[in-house]
Amino acid sequence: MRKVQGWFFLFVVLTTTYSTLTKATVIAIIDSGTDDQHEWLSNKMWSNPGEIADNARDDDGNLYPDDVHGWNFAENNSLLIDRSFLALYNNQDIFKFFEVQKRMISGTSTEEDRHWLEAARKNKKLMSDLQAFGNFVHGTHVAGIASRLALQPKVMGLKIIPTKVANVLSQTQNLFFGKNVNKNGAFESALTLLAQQSSASLIPVGDYIGKMKAEVANGSFGVGPTQAANIVTLAFRVTNFRKPKEEELKAGIKFFLEQVLLSQKAMIEKAPKTLFVFAAGNDGTNNDELPTAPSSLNADNTISVAATVSDLKLAGFSNYGIKRVDVAAPGVGILSSIPGNRYLEVSGTSQAAPAVAAVAARLKEIRPQLTPKELKSILVQTVDKKNFLKDKVVAEGMVNSLRAYQAAENLNASSSINTKSVAAACSKARKQVGDIEYNNKMNLEEMNSLDFATSELLPLFQ
Repeated sequence: MRKVQGWFFLFVVLTTTYSTLTKATVIAIIDSGTDDQHEWLSNKMWSNPGEIADNARDDDGNLYPDDVHGWNFAENNSLLIDRSFLALYNNQDIFKFFEVQKRMISGTSTEEDRHWLEAARKNKKLMSDLQAFGNFVHGTHVAGIASRLALQPKVMGLKIIPTKVANVLSQTQNLFFGKNVNKNGAFESALTLLAQQSSASLIPVGDYIGKMKAEVANGSFGVGPTQAANIVTLAFRVTNFRKPKEEELKAGIKFFLEQVLLSQKAMIEKAPKTLFVFAAGNDGTNNDELPTAPSSLNADNTISVAATVSDLKLAGFSNYGIKRVDVAAPGVGILSSIPGNRYLEVSGTSQAAPAVAAVAARLKEIRPQLTPKELKSILVQTVDKKNFLKDKVVAEGMVNSLRAYQAAENLNASSSINTKSVAAACSKARKQVGDIEYNNKMNLEEMNSLDFATSELLPLFQ
């Protein structure tokens, strides 16, 4: 049985461990934009074979002119990244914030760090710049992680959130007091309309992914209980003329999020041959009780990912759920690309999800005939079981990439693949490949301090 040393070690050894290449895998990054000129990504970007760059024409007739590397659905153009936001890098306090945050998460922070962070959170200009910076770098960071493992990854950039985001509550209030909703209408009807309108923009994204044949899509975005609470409170005030009680608020949040999930289902149905990998969310809550959308869709072609601190524990910010969260992967202090040929360590389920998308992309290279359901089954059945993930995720473990690849190799390339053959291949792989061994230096006291919620920095993402 082969032992595997460390998660990041896998990124180094992969190209020499498996050398048989069948075809490139297209990985759609549904996010805040991707720097297609970054040194790590420029030669990995997907190219639309039917499109001619920079001629302002829709050469392939798909209604998206110049969509050479993807499409900006947020601003309806082909610009995947707005480089004017590189000016934010001049604010050194932004990078100091990440450094202090990292020390908070790693349990090595000082009293000075804590005082600095407290003051920083009161600095409105810094917090505004941090929000814009977070949106600006997020998609490129995710793309760097998702493209690490496949031998020939093809990254499709799909921007769904603008770097400068309008105030969600203001938009919601305008909707209520506009022509779309009767102020005296039913509370649940208002929430249903809001859910439908907030999800409508994702349907063209799913349609694009399906038509352009992306095999894997990563979605490190979503709406969870924290974001829904403000929307539901406003809706309740408008329709009931008072503040909701605690039980009314919780019921409203659950109803709203379930309605969002119903509306978002159309996105994944547009691309049935794509495996959608979703971040579980950064609320630190149970998705079985209060879902996160789209992570809690729970379909054959979706997989939900929680974040861990190495292999020590579930990250304090990570959502979980024995029914609605499938697997876990490291999500604390993950180094990856950010625009402008730079790199940064970031934490969140946003970082855990693309680590799993990267494994799925490599699996498609090994066995291109694998369906999304079969990919998901392999990822779930080949995990490293962890006691701290029991009753937290469906698989009760962390994704083991080399064991998953071995399972794919165990499948007969010339024979049909089915549920039984996948189960047998995974069972054999568990005997062939051992658990990943991490070289952790943290003690129990430090572990217990690793609960700093990064969702305060990136509330629009997971």
